[in-house]
Amino acid sequence: MVNKEEETLITAKFSMWATLAFLFKWYMLGFLVITLAIGYFVFFQTDLDYLQYVFYGLVAVYLIIYFGYVLKMRRRKLELTEKRFIDHHGKAIRVHRFIPLRAVNEITVETTRMGRRLNFGHIILHMSGRELPFRFVTRPYEIVEEYFSLH
Repeated sequence: MVNKEEETLITAKFSMWATLAFLFKWYMLGFLVITLAIGYFVFFQTDLDYLQYVFYGLVAVYLIIYFGYVLKMRRRKLELTEKRFIDHHGKAIRVHRFIPLRAVNEITVETTRMGRRLNFGHIILHMSGRELPFRFVTRPYEIVEEYFSLH
């Protein structure tokens, strides 16, 4: 997707720790709590066997949503070339977002203690009045160092 005269300097995938963070979103936790409450009711409070299938169906939906997100994050990557950042994501509909380097005013890297140990963090590109965050990027400091070596 890069021009032939344009060289890719560094490519970073998105960390799989993002998928763990996805499990702790409020809607995923809420769905899990409701599913477990229904499971408790089905297995301990009632003798209706057909309600077990409702519980199994809810667990299956939960797992499908989670593993769909895992597959989505495995395919996403951030690429730095000599002229721009390229954000690749999507499977059925492939999306490439091009951010010219001259449009970036400032770069912020946010990492937690665990992120520093496992080498992932958040890169936030500041551009003329708006921010473009890239969450859970592997090797964030290497990308920023490569960016500043260009200037």
